[in-house]
Amino acid sequence: MRNKNGLMSWLVIGVMVLCTIGVSADIKGRLIVSIDSKDKKPIEGVLITLQAVEFDSMKYEITTDGDGKAMINGVDPIEYKIKATKEGYQDLEGKVKLRAGVKVKQDWTMLTIEEAKEAHKEQVLASMTEEEKNQLFAKDEHNQGIKAYEAGDVAAAETHLKKAIELDPAVSYLDYLLLGQFAFNAHKVDETITYLTKAKEYDTEGASKLDIHRLLGASYMIKQDYANAKAVWSELVKDVPDATVLFNLANIDIKDKKFTDAIGWLEICREKNPEYGEGLALLGDLYIQEQNMTKALEVYQQYQTVLEKNPQANPEQLKNAKDTVKLLKEQARKGK
Repeated sequence: MRNKNGLMSWLVIGVMVLCTIGVSADIKGRLIVSIDSKDKKPIEGVLITLQAVEFDSMKYEITTDGDGKAMINGVDPIEYKIKATKEGYQDLEGKVKLRAGVKVKQDWTMLTIEEAKEAHKEQVLASMTEEEKNQLFAKDEHNQGIKAYEAGDVAAAETHLKKAIELDPAVSYLDYLLLGQFAFNAHKVDETITYLTKAKEYDTEGASKLDIHRLLGASYMIKQDYANAKAVWSELVKDVPDATVLFNLANIDIKDKKFTDAIGWLEICREKNPEYGEGLALLGDLYIQEQNMTKALEVYQQYQTVLEKNPQANPEQLKNAKDTVKLLKEQARKGK
């Protein structure tokens, strides 16, 4: 009986041990992760991190093998946060719930950073209207055009900027301004006027008012369209009393024999730009022509002083200014 009982005892113990081992394996979870690229090739060396949702201390890490697979055995059957990372690729994140005795699979496609950007771009584009797409593409062409211009590649800049305004006419006034400058340098006056007129329209805040109006007026002058040149420049000098523009306005009025108006422009130039010698010389000559010798002497003396202070002044101009001042003084004395 003892042997029999002893044998029975050992059998019972053995069964208990086997049952315990079997239950232990069944109450744990197993996770198999498979990582492929966009073209279905396995990615080796991806770090898989498994972090229990409710327990910060419960964390597992493993790296994918040459087949792009990683397996984590014997973990508690609870919910985990799972993350896959590899340099040069976009991270993947999610949640997975492991169950006792069940093999759970997680299959992922991992994109490179560039692939992920492209995929995001496609998603964004899919949600946009045709107008919104054109605005987006126009902005990209604008940026490429500015970049090419800053690099000194005018041909590439012109191509991108023309494409930008074709996609979205209101993309930026700067596109029209640069295209106008390119056309002006290529002696395409009509094209210059077209672009700069658009630049003027879209530069609502007047950020480049001087550049646009000055070049547009000069283009009209080349065409001998003095009326439009005067209109453009008159609009400019209300806010920006540019010396060259005021001088040109005076010359337009002189062509039309409007000498009083010309003197008016040059007096503004004298007030706002007292060192502008060309304006002073022309103003002095106009006063002489109008027989206003007092004002002529006053202006020519100012002109002489400007030349004397300028070390690079033309000696002949300085001599003429001194001679004119001397002559005007003599006439003034005789007049007395």
